[in-house]
Amino acid sequence: STMPDHEDSLGGETFSGEERQDPAQQTRLEELLDEALAHEQTFDYEAGLQTLAQVAPSLKQTTVSDRNDTAEEITTRLTTKQSRLKELEGIVREGITNRKITGLLIIVEELLALRPDRPEVQKLKERLDKRWRTPINELFAEGNAKGVLVELEKFKTHGLTEEQSTLYDSTKAMIAAETELITLVKKANTDGIIDRSEVAELFPQALQCLALNPNNSSVLKLKNDLLDRIQNDINGFVNLLPAFPWDVFTYLPPELLTTF
Repeated sequence: STMPDHEDSLGGETFSGEERQDPAQQTRLEELLDEALAHEQTFDYEAGLQTLAQVAPSLKQTTVSDRNDTAEEITTRLTTKQSRLKELEGIVREGITNRKITGLLIIVEELLALRPDRPEVQKLKERLDKRWRTPINELFAEGNAKGVLVELEKFKTHGLTEEQSTLYDSTKAMIAAETELITLVKKANTDGIIDRSEVAELFPQALQCLALNPNNSSVLKLKNDLLDRIQNDINGFVNLLPAFPWDVFTYLPPELLTTF
């Protein structure tokens, strides 16, 4: 049986003919729709659907006063939410039973968006949160951006949460900056000696890497070596000041700047 097409009457029928003469019926419909929407607000989709089941079939596509949704539209929406909720609960149960919880965080976040009033799911979220953050925090403390990326890749197959996704992008930016630095160092080292103009090129890149990943000890060591090199050769670097980007001036030895 095909649904009657009500598109041309702008969002379903409004009261007409005999229906308009029955204000009691209209009031009852308004009450049922409001009650269903109130249940939706409190995430009780089951109760909302039970309420909507009481709407007379002839009024399922009727809009009332200032409300946009018909009983049929709300029913569709609540049914979708309710079945998605059941599906997500099933995935979580199965994951916990099989001890496969790596990809569950994104599922749990969606589940809580549909049903926030679930302390046991909230607890699970906290556990899962701690589980992925702990190794990543340790790796960041060591300045190991590549290690962080490896950890995040484990989650990527299941889908990253918004926060993980932001972290994934910033970690890739760190690695890109560090790779660029390694390339510059190799290039500067080809003739066995890093000359002053190469120092001027390496120093800002090392600072950029440290701004992104402050605990990378090899980059930190390189930055300090370059700084010593400048410090011990102030007169040699004076003419090269214009080669440094102005935003790194504050990191250069003050004696170099007083000559400016």
